[in-house]
Amino acid sequence: MQFSKWHALGNSYLVVQQPDAGQLTPARVQRLCSVATGIGSDGVLEVTHREDSHAVVTIWNPDGSTAEMSGNGVRIAARWLAAETGATEVTIETAGRRVAARMLNALDTDADVGEFTVGAPES
Repeated sequence: MQFSKWHALGNSYLVVQQPDAGQLTPARVQRLCSVATGIGSDGVLEVTHREDSHAVVTIWNPDGSTAEMSGNGVRIAARWLAAETGATEVTIETAGRRVAARMLNALDTDADVGEFTVGAPES
């Protein structure tokens, strides 16, 4: 499994892409997030689909449950996608929500993401 670890405003998340990551289960996510048995993080951002400057992301909590939304998780996913694509505007879709993010600074891992607009996914 390839992963990257990103930080935003005091939280750290692992970013993994499918199909490379293999099946994530609650037990596997718990092990990955544990500082004793894994990498240690506040959760896992599973990118299940990516196309241009849009990605569909499942947000996993460290207890193995999934979350509908995490501000820092989406912030990290947006910065990751911008860094991967070179785009300054990206959208992240998670649990039925679409978040549009505009990068305010150069595309480095320490820059602020900027503005968010949250809405329902387009049909």
